[in-house]
Amino acid sequence: MKAWKQHRRKTAFLQNFHTCLSAVKQQAGFDNQTATYRTPSLALKVGRALKKTTKLLKRQLIQERSYYSIPDVDDFHDLCESEWGDEISRHGLDTLRQQKRNKVNLLPVESDMKKLVSYIRENSTNVANSSAVQLQENVQMMCRSCTENWLMSHWQI
Repeated sequence: MKAWKQHRRKTAFLQNFHTCLSAVKQQAGFDNQTATYRTPSLALKVGRALKKTTKLLKRQLIQERSYYSIPDVDDFHDLCESEWGDEISRHGLDTLRQQKRNKVNLLPVESDMKKLVSYIRENSTNVANSSAVQLQENVQMMCRSCTENWLMSHWQI
């Protein structure tokens, strides 16, 4: 009788795992014909979250000393480790690679580049001129300061 209960519990965990796989595929927009996801990152994140959740659940069961449920949690975690990659992650990563490969990089138009170059030229001369003026002011201030310090040190004798 005890073996039958364990078998039923393991069967329930298996069914829950497959239900979980189906739910993630549905939420992430999995297309069976093309084997791609509408939102592949969602499927990958749910997988990581499930694995983390099983670890937390196992820790909680150990703290509560509910040792009879730990094997079921371990089995579910093992299923996540072994089957999630084949069922979910592989297609999610393939979809991400395909999206990256098919991404169109738009180059700037010639008129935009001309505007950018003229803006840089104008601002660089303005910056250079203001930097030269600022440098000259700083040198004058340092000379005044040095002169004042020299005078103060010699007049105190």
